[in-house]
Amino acid sequence: MALQFLRRCSESWGSCRVIGGDPEVGHHCGVTYLPFGQGRNWGIYDALGALVMDTVDLHGPEGGRHPDQAESLDRALLGGVEEASEATYIYGGFINPHYGHFIVNSLARQWPRVRSPQPKMKVLCHGPADPDHWFGRPFIKAIFNALGLTRADLVTFDRPTMIPRLIVPLTSMREQHYVHSVFGDLCARIGRNLLGAEHAVRDARPAYLSKAGLTSGVGRVVNEVRIVEILERAGVDIVFPEQIDLPSQIRLFAERERICGIAGSALHTQAFWPAPGRVSMISPTPGPNSNFFLIDLASKLHVDYFYPPGSRVVEEGSAAFITSIEMQNPELVAADILRLLSS
Repeated sequence: MALQFLRRCSESWGSCRVIGGDPEVGHHCGVTYLPFGQGRNWGIYDALGALVMDTVDLHGPEGGRHPDQAESLDRALLGGVEEASEATYIYGGFINPHYGHFIVNSLARQWPRVRSPQPKMKVLCHGPADPDHWFGRPFIKAIFNALGLTRADLVTFDRPTMIPRLIVPLTSMREQHYVHSVFGDLCARIGRNLLGAEHAVRDARPAYLSKAGLTSGVGRVVNEVRIVEILERAGVDIVFPEQIDLPSQIRLFAERERICGIAGSALHTQAFWPAPGRVSMISPTPGPNSNFFLIDLASKLHVDYFYPPGSRVVEEGSAAFITSIEMQNPELVAADILRLLSS
């Protein structure tokens, strides 16, 4: 198969390393939980006021932490805090309600649940809003339920609180750096539990995962709608992932023999159930985020990555999207996608 316009990606944004062994598990006594809040310090601090690094998620290629997590605090500011009602908690990390970031950052701390039966203890978390809000997002509820976690298992505090003993599973994936193989096992467990005994029937109809219907997100292609029009006329099944529930998205990957889509969080769903055929991703840039490759490696996925030359950023930092990109020659992009879906 010869593509006329798209080029194969040969680089990535961020590094990519797979680690075979499981992450470490930290044990900390007498730590203080500071609740998350924009503009004020939050996190887990030890008896000397130092940030407990086991609990910190490092972001981006440079590995920076959240700007509101100070390295240390004046211990006097933590005096007189209430003690939590439970003797021991397990740390669940920062719960990010964005689908892609939830998988990469939040889910990655749940890896112990595939290794052995977990003792029943409360899962202490940080994040915007509260567990009621998180469980109001269907994909979060579905994933946590698949791991045996209910709303009652998650805990946050709205004031500084002393935690007698905190167990901290280190993350099984650090974005744009490395992934442990257990992360792939974790995603596979979720997929099996969500689809259950359903029989996946192979479906030869090609599917295109579109971001054209999103009203907000990390990035968008402003002229993707032109690509969608051409593919739809050619008989390609156009799927808007945000409009179907997570089990249906997983079933799509479990059954379709040909799938293509613009780079985005919806492609992470394949980690829950690898597609039986060919999956291709169109990156607006020559170097896709290395998180895609990390998930592929941990889950033993094969995805082909291509980019269209000449794409350009037309807007950055809008209220709805961080980056808006325009693809050059969307008609040629669509023609090559059709070649990929028919090969």
